[in-house]
Parts: sequence; structure tokens; C-alpha cells
Amino acid sequence: MRNLPPHAVNTIQQFAQQMEIEAYQTQDGAFSFEFERSGRFSIVAAEDGQIVVTLTTRLVCDDLRAMALLLPMAGYRADLDQVIQVGLNKTGQGVLGAKTPASDFDLPFMERVFTLLRSSFEKIPH
Repeated sequence: MRNLPPHAVNTIQQFAQQMEIEAYQTQDGAFSFEFERSGRFSIVAAEDGQIVVTLTTRLVCDDLRAMALLLPMAGYRADLDQVIQVGLNKTGQGVLGAKTPASDFDLPFMERVFTLLRSSFEKIPH
């Protein structure tokens, strides 16, 4: 797995400072933040050099219903100029994510993605 570029690490630290939380980097180079209501917000470098940002939240429904609720959220979002991807992790938690070139990863992008993913999950019972 690739490491996040230094400017991305700085951006993540700025985000954490704004949120008044600590930013800890895991052994694989990723960052994850646990929010009580929003879930786990993670940032990781992809093998292709892009940065993947995900929000994972527990949903109170079976896998088929969860996917039916998540699927309409997938697709191109003009406000972010991003494709939002959806899925379930192996424990059945909902995952929403976006991928961006490292050169486009900055604090405004990170804030917009977090807000979008969080507000998307708020529309689903969990």
C-alpha cells in the first residue's frame, strides 16, 4: 500500500484540528476518525496514487435492504466533481466513498466530502 503524500497528511491534520480531535496514522499509512453519530471516516492512499475517502456506518437493516437504500446515492456528484461509490463491508456496515487525485486533495475537498457522505447516511435509518 502506498503512503499518503505529505500535503495530504497536513490536510488531514488540519481537518482533525478543526474538529478538535487527534489525527493518528495507522501502520498501513491510513487515517481513521471515529465519530459517535457519523461513523468511521477514513483516508487512505490507493495503489494508483489517488486518495480514497470513505465513511462507514452501521445500518439497522439486512444487507439487501441496506444496499437498496445505498444504491441511489451512488454515481456522479457535480457539486464535488466526484463519483460516489457505495457498498457494504464484511460486517454489513454501509460504506460511502470517493476517490480523488492526490493533487486535488485539500481541506475544502475533505470537508465537502465528509459533509456529503455524512448527510447521505443521515437519510438512512441506522
